Amino acid sequence: MKRRNALKNITVAVGGSLVLPATLFSSCQSDDYQPLFFTKKDLVLLNEMGETILPETSDSPGAKVLKIANFMDVYVADCYKAEQQKIIQEGLIKFQKDCQEKVEKSFLKMTTLEKHEWLVVLDKSARDSETTHYFRLLKSLVLLSYFTAKDGATKALRYLPIPGKFEGNYPFQQGDKAWALG
Repeated sequence: MKRRNALKNITVAVGGSLVLPATLFSSCQSDDYQPLFFTKKDLVLLNEMGETILPETSDSPGAKVLKIANFMDVYVADCYKAEQQKIIQEGLIKFQKDCQEKVEKSFLKMTTLEKHEWLVVLDKSARDSETTHYFRLLKSLVLLSYFTAKDGATKALRYLPIPGKFEGNYPFQQGDKAWALG
């Protein structure tokens, strides 16, 4: 009887150790996600910005589908310094204000082309800025969030879960996807 209890306890422990991490990692993807740093409206805006930067294609999901804003929220809350958080918070307010003043509508109500053009102009001004621009931080967060997500890494990149030997001079054709190694 003791052996049966021991086996039962081992099964529960092993099963729990396999299920718990999956639950924790999938919590960012749930629909009832509670923001830590951003507001729920900010998350909608960030997902839309991400979708404009990394739209859905025939062979890879878009940023909105991956709910990158949830990851961005956790990452900013846990990993960014207070001054970086302040730059992002003030930047989002400025972003929404500039959309209303210069385009005369919110980013969410713009057409896909208008969103793209607006972000291109914003990216250029961020590159020309002498100080840390909020859009540079947000764009790098979008890319980090997208390519660390399983579907972003495995579908948008060429994914090799078990890499082979090192080949420093591997043939690369123009237009090929970049590599993601597991």
